[in-house]
Amino acid sequence: MNHFLLPARQLFAGIAIMSACALAGAQSLPLACTKGSFYQLNTPTTTTTEFFRIDPSTSPYTRNLVYTITGSSLNGLAYNPQDGYMYAVNNSTTAANFKLFRLGATDAGISAPITGATGISATRNSGSFDAHGNMFIVDGAAPQKLYRITGAASMQPVASQITLAADTSPPSGFTGFPTAYVTDVVYSPAESNADLVVLYGTRGPESGSVYLYRIAIANPSSASPGPAQVSRRVASGLPTNILYGSAYFDASGQLYVSDNANKFYKYDPVTFRFTLTSTGTGTTLTNTDGTSCIALPQLDVVKQGATPAMAGNAYTFDVPYTVTVGNTGTVTAPRVQVSENLRQTFWTNSPSIAIATAPTVSNGSCTTNPAFDGVNQFALLSGNDSLAAGASCTISFVVRVGYADVSAVPTASQKNTVFASTTDTTAANPGPSWPVGFDDTTVPVNPPGLLGDDRSTDGGSLPSVPNGDVPKPTEVVFPPPTAPLQADMTVAISGVPNTVNPGSAVSGQIVCTNSGPDAATNATCGATAVDSDGNAVSVLVSNCAPVPPAALPAGSAMTCQISYTAPNATNASGRPITGVSLTATTNATNDSNPANNSATHLATLATGGGPGDPGGPGGTDGISSVPSLSQWSIAILTLLLGMLTIAGRRVRIL
Repeated sequence: MNHFLLPARQLFAGIAIMSACALAGAQSLPLACTKGSFYQLNTPTTTTTEFFRIDPSTSPYTRNLVYTITGSSLNGLAYNPQDGYMYAVNNSTTAANFKLFRLGATDAGISAPITGATGISATRNSGSFDAHGNMFIVDGAAPQKLYRITGAASMQPVASQITLAADTSPPSGFTGFPTAYVTDVVYSPAESNADLVVLYGTRGPESGSVYLYRIAIANPSSASPGPAQVSRRVASGLPTNILYGSAYFDASGQLYVSDNANKFYKYDPVTFRFTLTSTGTGTTLTNTDGTSCIALPQLDVVKQGATPAMAGNAYTFDVPYTVTVGNTGTVTAPRVQVSENLRQTFWTNSPSIAIATAPTVSNGSCTTNPAFDGVNQFALLSGNDSLAAGASCTISFVVRVGYADVSAVPTASQKNTVFASTTDTTAANPGPSWPVGFDDTTVPVNPPGLLGDDRSTDGGSLPSVPNGDVPKPTEVVFPPPTAPLQADMTVAISGVPNTVNPGSAVSGQIVCTNSGPDAATNATCGATAVDSDGNAVSVLVSNCAPVPPAALPAGSAMTCQISYTAPNATNASGRPITGVSLTATTNATNDSNPANNSATHLATLATGGGPGDPGGPGGTDGISSVPSLSQWSIAILTLLLGMLTIAGRRVRIL
C-alpha cells in the first residue's frame, strides 16, 4: 500500500505478543508514543545499553532513562509502524550471533536470531523501518553494506543484502555517490511509497565535511529490492568535529539529526542547511542511536466491484463499485478524501464514461462530492470530513461505460484503484491529481499537506492490522456478447365482409401473434385502409388486449377490434369507387422477421341500389321494374285478343 506515515500501533500490541509466545521470556506492551517524543540508545560499554526518552522541542531538554539493558550492546534503533514496538540489533558480535531485539515499555525481553545476514560486519550503527514493516540496517565497517530485515513483527527476522550504487538521477543539490557513510538512517515518509523507500543519514566529518546521504530503494518489499541509489550533499551548518548518531523526522516531515554531545539540529530543505535547535543537559553521550515514534493518522481503503450488467445493448455496461475507507490509526484523520480516476481504469478503446448512480454513503459519516464524474472530477468526497480513530465510511456508486460497438469491448479485466488521503491543510483536501496527458500507467501527484495515504486493496473488509494488506486493483470483466432475444410477429384479419355497401359501417378484428422463440418487447397491432382511388379511409382500432405496446410471450397474441365506414359509390369528382383495401400491421422491438408483419383484406363495393333496393344486396322492398315484351309477343297478343272479340259476337247472334 502507498503509505507515507508512521503512526503508533499500541492498539495491536497483543498481536505482536502472541507471535512472540514461542520465544523465551515475556514482553511488555509497546511504549506510549506521543507527538514530539524521541527515543535514544546509548552504549557506554559493549555489554550495556541505556534507553532514553527525550523531548527535544525544549532547550535545554531533559533526558529521561526508560530502562537499562544489560548483557548486550544495541544499535540501529527503529520504530515499527506495524505493531508499535521499538526494535534494535545487537552490536559487536559475529554474524552467527546477530539478533533482533524488541523493546517494550519496560523491557527488551524478546530477541530472535537474524538469518541471512551473510557478510555483515561486527558493528551495526543504523536502523529504520518503512511503512510496510521492512527494517533497513547499515553496518559500520567501510565500505558500509545495506541490509533489509523482514519478519520483525512476528520475530522471525530474515536479512538480505541490498547492493549500493551511485544515483544516476539524484535530486537537485545532490550528487551520485557509490557508497554510504552513515551512523544512522531515517525513513522519509513524504518521498516514499509502495514502490520506493527513501532513507536519509549522516555520520561525521569526511575530508573536513559532513555529508547528508540519500538512499533510494526501489521495490522495497520485493524478493530482490534495489539496487539502492545513493547520493549526497554537504550538510552545511553541522560542526565537523563530532559524529551524528541519530536522525529522525517529526510529525510535520521535518528532518532532525543529533550528535553524540546532546545537541539537535534541524534541516532546512530550501537552504540545505542545518541549524542548532536544542541542547541537552546531563552527561555527554558517546555512542548514540535514536528514532521517533509519532502517532499520526493512518488510512486504509478497500474496494469491491460487482459483475457489470448490459445497459440497453451488448456494448454498454453498468459497473457497480463499493469503496470503504477507514482510519486504522490511533489519532483522528482530518480532511479525508477518496480519489477515483475512471478514465485511467477504462482506458482501452476510449469508451464513454458516465455516473449512472451518484455516490451514496451507506455506512459512516462522509460527505460525497456531487461534482464527481471520475473523468474530470476525481474526488469522491468533499475533502472536509474527519475520521476518528477506528471510524470508517462506505461509498457506493455505479459507472456506465459505453463502447462504440461489440468489437470495441475489451475481453481483458479492467483494473481499478482508488486513492485515500488525509491532509492537514486549512482548505478541503482535493486528493491526488493527474497531470495533463496522463495515460493508464501515470502515477498521481500527492495533495499538499499530506499526512497519510493508501492505495486500495481488492475486497470488502479493512485489514485487521493497519496497512496489513497489499495493494491490489479491483478487477471487473465485461460479459461476452450474447444473442439478443428474438420474436416473430405475424398478423391476421378476420370478420370483415368481402362485399360492402357504399356508406355502410364495416367491422372485424385483427390478431397479432408472437411466434417466438422469445418474448416480444413493445409489441404493437394496427390497421390502415384506402379506397380503390387511393384515398385514405379512416380505420378505428380499439379494445386491444393486451394494450400496446406490450410484452408478449412467445405463442401469445394481441387482439384488436377494427371498424371503418365504406365510401360512397363515386367520389367527389364523380369517379366510381369499387372497393376498400384494409392493411393490418404488427411490430416489436426485437422482431426478427419483418417480412410477415402485415396482412391485407380487399372488400368490394356493391353496385346498384342500396339497402331497400331489390337490386342491391339484401333489398326486400321498393318498386320493381316491369319487364318489356318483344315485338313478336305483342303481335301474338293482339291476334289472340282479336279472336276473343269475334268469338264473343257470334255467341250473342245465336
